[in-house]
Amino acid sequence: MRKYRIKVGTFVIKDPLVIDDVVPRAISDKIEEVLLAEADWHLISDVTFGTGADYRSTPAFGHVFKNTEWPDHKDPFLSLVMPVVEAACREIKYEIHSIQKARSFLQVPLHENFTTTKLDALHVDQPYPHLVVLYYVMDSDGDTIIVNHKRTGPANFTLEAKDFSELIRVTPKKGRVVIFDGDYYHTAEQPRNGLRCIVNFNVLGGMK
Repeated sequence: MRKYRIKVGTFVIKDPLVIDDVVPRAISDKIEEVLLAEADWHLISDVTFGTGADYRSTPAFGHVFKNTEWPDHKDPFLSLVMPVVEAACREIKYEIHSIQKARSFLQVPLHENFTTTKLDALHVDQPYPHLVVLYYVMDSDGDTIIVNHKRTGPANFTLEAKDFSELIRVTPKKGRVVIFDGDYYHTAEQPRNGLRCIVNFNVLGGMK
């Protein structure tokens, strides 16, 4: 596995960590094949779930593997993607106590007459401390951008990425994960050249 560390803070992990080939190729191939051919996708009008002042016309398709807010939700594909988060957390010696949310997002290039933005809204996934494990299902454009700003209270979804320096920019690559403190605001570029598909895990736990 190839790893790249960039220092950003000291909360749940010291550095955002990018790991290539986090799972064997047979598993990453299976994840891509099954998600694109069999998963039950639902349209989301804004990929970061913005409303009101923070709404952007950046639709995408979503699939939920797990959501602790939906205790009766059972997804047949959760076992398909669990090796990713287990391998990622094992790499940083992070003990998983709970997967709060595990979701996949599938984005397609949007016509310039439909949306003028090139970035999704700057956001945090949850309003409480957590670990993000972000897995790239396929090679694509649409970099993930983590900025030098952390949530210190209620999440503010009207912030703009241009107002903060970048801590790390990660290009999607099949089998790659980026692991980071979920209190850091982050965003992603809209794909321009083809499909962009990720799996996002929000994890509670602690360092071993």
